[in-house]
Amino acid sequence: MKYDKDKRFKEQVGLLIDTMYARDHDIKKSAIVQLSLLGEGVVPYLCEFLETKIPVHGGFVDELSKPEDELCWVLGIIGDKRAVPVLKKLLPLTEAVVALAKIGTPEAQSIIIDQLPQWFDEWKDHFDQPIASHITLINKSSKVDTVFKYFDDNGVPALSKAMKEHKDPKVRSYASMILSEMSSDMKISALIPLLNDPDPEVTIPIILRITKSKAVEAYPVLVDIWNKIKDNSDWKVPEKKPERVTAENLYATVADRYKPQSSLPSSYITLKSAVFDALVAIGDDKIAEEFLGAFCKKADSEYEDRHQRGIVTMRPDNYEDAEHFKNALLSMSDRAIPALIKGIQSEDEKTQDLSKLLLNRIQEKIRERKREKADE
Repeated sequence: MKYDKDKRFKEQVGLLIDTMYARDHDIKKSAIVQLSLLGEGVVPYLCEFLETKIPVHGGFVDELSKPEDELCWVLGIIGDKRAVPVLKKLLPLTEAVVALAKIGTPEAQSIIIDQLPQWFDEWKDHFDQPIASHITLINKSSKVDTVFKYFDDNGVPALSKAMKEHKDPKVRSYASMILSEMSSDMKISALIPLLNDPDPEVTIPIILRITKSKAVEAYPVLVDIWNKIKDNSDWKVPEKKPERVTAENLYATVADRYKPQSSLPSSYITLKSAVFDALVAIGDDKIAEEFLGAFCKKADSEYEDRHQRGIVTMRPDNYEDAEHFKNALLSMSDRAIPALIKGIQSEDEKTQDLSKLLLNRIQEKIRERKREKADE
């Protein structure tokens, strides 16, 4: 009988695929290694097998033992672009997404980017409490976090292009979130021009990343944005007032809970607040002067002394604004000192008083830090 090399090879691949049904994890791992070592020759056979595993009505064939998970890992390790079409059909299977990310061709990256809203919308429904920032959502979503650790420098252009050009604002927003978590200096510099996007849901994650990394090169752009929005009153997203439960709206509430969410996993933080925090993190004495002027305008001359004793004489509308600017100056610490010295030299008595109080507070904190450092 003539030796049929191709037939024998197919039989070997079939036996290794059957091994994926084993309950023993080490046996499966061994089969993954062996299939991977066979190289690109196994790709057509694995794709043919996976074609039979395409999701039907939200479920998979052989739901209790799914070899497609392990086979997707093999295809990702081999990295052959011929696997892209079948991996696309297996979406939203996480292992298929990871395999596409590992393959990393422009087509594979485009498929992943187009799927972003589906993944984020799925994960945001797992949280009962407001998300402090978009970045928290990324960190809590193992699906997204797992995938985009494979988006190295080659993935940055694809994400940048999606953020600038994709017609779906949700894709643009999620692309900005992922870019904001990619931490090299080159990536931060690539993010700065994208701050001009008109959609706050796109720019907020970038601003949060700039704040975290203290990227001073973004300062001029942030100042421009601040000058456009600083008169807005929206420091935070207003809380919805609870509605009185009636038979009518009870049904609507339950229906909404299970309805696919079309809005972004938003924001719980406004553009004004994000830009303000970034300026506090990287700002210089010029922005400190502006903050001091705003604080003095919204507080009375005895504000600090009375506030410490629980007596607030400001108008209620000004209270929160004054607190923001006061805390900003204290957080800026020594960067705010030149502005406060100018304030002390001002001809306005109220500005003098408040500048002295804030300067004394900052100097005391600096002295405390020095004492703590000396005690170490």
